[in-house]
Amino acid sequence: MPTTICVNVVFHHEYSAGGKRRGRNRDMIFNNIRLYSDKLPRMEFSGYDTIHMTENILITNFYLNGNPTTKLPQGNWNIGEFTKNIRFETDTYAQMAKNTVSAHGQLSQSNFVKFDFPNNKGMRVMFVGNSITLHGIRPEVGWYNEWGMAASAKSRDYVHLLEEDIKQLDAEAAFCICQVAEWEGRYKEGSTVLSKYEQARSFNADLIVLRFIENVPKDGYESDTFLRELDALVNYLNETGKAKLIISTGFFRHPGDDDIRTYANKKGIPCVELGDLGENEQMKAVGLFEHKG
Repeated sequence: MPTTICVNVVFHHEYSAGGKRRGRNRDMIFNNIRLYSDKLPRMEFSGYDTIHMTENILITNFYLNGNPTTKLPQGNWNIGEFTKNIRFETDTYAQMAKNTVSAHGQLSQSNFVKFDFPNNKGMRVMFVGNSITLHGIRPEVGWYNEWGMAASAKSRDYVHLLEEDIKQLDAEAAFCICQVAEWEGRYKEGSTVLSKYEQARSFNADLIVLRFIENVPKDGYESDTFLRELDALVNYLNETGKAKLIISTGFFRHPGDDDIRTYANKKGIPCVELGDLGENEQMKAVGLFEHKG
């Protein structure tokens, strides 16, 4: 495995002027790097002496096979002499800043739950989400549609694309769309808003897709509270416990993504990683709408 990142001050037969000249490495950022490999990356950092240092080096948002990585084994993370402040971290909020559509007023309460083909007799599939799942008309942000934001047509939001795929497997499938932006914004008191989704619970789903977190406030985020209230929401919607579950991390990376992974692991359910999509401009409707959020 070649060295993925190497920042050293070394002797060079030409540039070191016969060994008399040295440089310094400082204030460098390696950002948004994606490596796909069956081997772990190696990174090396060293200086030459106390004057010719390697310092203030940040590796941020490094993804190995699609997963955020902030730690490597000692043999793969080599910090040599004459170095200072070499950091390896994830900028949790880098993409969340772009999620600028308010969670409030996305739908009137009467529209929190909608149905497609509710009288069909096949598999019953519920989509639980936020504006990416369903958003009502909001002229103040330049949105005049009633489907998932920011698809250019109803048939092109992720819910209806999935519905079409599922109908290829089961032509009699029935669908429920449950919009929980209200729960996201008030997750700390999430149990107090569950009754708003009573129609979704009565749908008695066989499969529930849990695709939300972007509107959960990042300021003052409480991990234990989120996990507790998430479980309460899932148990409310899956009253009989028969439904299979699928959950995803945020489209915009969120501090609660780790809790979603924890929840998925504890419950033994698939967790779909989406954070890389939020960093890809091709996955967005950039320039198609008045409001850039």
